[in-house]
Amino acid sequence: MIYSRANRSASPRPRSQKATQCGDVGAHVRMDCAFAHRSRRAGQYCLMMAIPRDIRSRIEAPHIWYVATVNPDGSPHVSPMWVGLDGDLLMFNTAIGRIKERNLRREPRVCLSHADPTDPYDRVQIRGIAVRFVEGPEADRNMDRLARTYVGTEQFEWGIPGEQRVIVLVEPSRIRHVTGIEPLPPGAPGATAPSGRP
Repeated sequence: MIYSRANRSASPRPRSQKATQCGDVGAHVRMDCAFAHRSRRAGQYCLMMAIPRDIRSRIEAPHIWYVATVNPDGSPHVSPMWVGLDGDLLMFNTAIGRIKERNLRREPRVCLSHADPTDPYDRVQIRGIAVRFVEGPEADRNMDRLARTYVGTEQFEWGIPGEQRVIVLVEPSRIRHVTGIEPLPPGAPGATAPSGRP
């Protein structure tokens, strides 16, 4: 299944109003509901996904997620990360000055991906925008909570003396859950039209 709904040029909607349900578009594809919100970039709107329950369960479990950000030269940077939830926002914790943190301060677009450890063909990809950075004691406490979830220790024991932690909060704009072979996109050779005709 693919939960997908993103449109930066969409007309603004109240946060309480759901976007149009798009229905099934293929055997492995489902369009889900979203909420419009104003982007941090002036004049732009994008749609914030409501995270489905099955995806929330995967995020709350102690799975490693791969976090991709954009380097200044446009190339990707990918890191394995501990991930959690703060309400409807995704959250991960890093150190100030790390490449991913610097990248997201400059370019807030981010993508997180995870494959089921028992079935690598069952995977989730979440795209979104980094909307908040939380530093100080709250970030330290958050890192300790993540350590309890992931490794069972009361505190994060791998800190570097002098480092400063920061929580990165991400608003999801597109969620894709794919099992097996992903359908080809429209227009690709071999893709099937909605009517069932090639």
